[in-house]
Amino acid sequence: MSVSSSVADWTLHTTADPDLVIAEFRYEGRIDQRPLSTRCIFVVRVVDGLIVESRDYIDHLASARAYGVLPEVLTRMSAAQE
Repeated sequence: MSVSSSVADWTLHTTADPDLVIAEFRYEGRIDQRPLSTRCIFVVRVVDGLIVESRDYIDHLASARAYGVLPEVLTRMSAAQE
């Protein structure tokens, strides 16, 4: 498997809490011959210049599509509903 990606559309959001920032971005590139375009949000707590907490949210269906496993993921999700 060949993966080539970079970060695009980077935006940093500040919050009312000075230790908490939100990074919004997109991974773009290719996985083998499939296009990769996956949106992400990271909620990061920084204390004394160090990341002490990170919650990462990613578009899992876009990732599954890029890795070529979307049909399998949808089948499993459907089966879990039964």
